[in-house]
This record gives sequence, structure tokens and C-alpha cells, in this order.
Amino acid sequence: MTGLFEDPFKYVIDSSALFDLKRNYPPTVFKGVWGNFERMCSSLEIISVREVKIEVEKGMDWLVEWAKDHSKIFLEPTLEELIHVGELQEKYPHLIDYNSDRPAADPFVIACAKRYNIKIIQHE
Repeated sequence: MTGLFEDPFKYVIDSSALFDLKRNYPPTVFKGVWGNFERMCSSLEIISVREVKIEVEKGMDWLVEWAKDHSKIFLEPTLEELIHVGELQEKYPHLIDYNSDRPAADPFVIACAKRYNIKIIQHE
């Protein structure tokens, strides 16, 4: 809970799950799946983190536009989350490769899930 009211957040989705959803369940075929997914994103039951959006935007397909259209689900990390990311990096030094130009969303997804006490949707 971040304020006077309970957050609607139930899940934080990682880029791996978004990529799998796009690849294995195209919206033109799986309209019901995407309808439910869209509803859950609109109500903020499903959220994600800024770093996932950055990973998605490295692509060159319709999911990039989808991420831009759904930018409200991609949350900026809180101070509490950044502290947790630092703790994860200390415990698992290879979790983020600072010499890579590729974003590393995993610790931010984990920190978000911990912060809001929600489940992670991922596939790796």
C-alpha cells in the first residue's frame, strides 16, 4: 500500500513474459487472452517497471507501440526499490552487467514485487 488506499497491483510482468505472450499468443488469434490482459493492464492489476519498457523498446515490432500506448503500467523505481536492487547486486554481483549496453530489468522486477508484495510473471 503506497497511500491512503490499497494499490490495485497484483502482478509485475517481466519482458520475457511479454515477448512470449506476443510470440505464442498473437492478439489476432487469441483475442480473449489479449482482452483479459489489456483489462488487467488498464486496471493496473498488471504492472511492470521502466527497465522492462526499455527492453521492449529495443525491438522493432508492434510490441514497441503497445508499450508506448500502455506507458502507465511501467513504473519508475522508488527509493525503497533502488535500495533493494543494490542489495541484490551485492548478493548476486553478476545479476547486472554494467559493461553491457543491454538493460537488466530482472532486479528491478524483483524489487517491485517485493515493494508491493505481488507476484512476478516471467519466463526464462
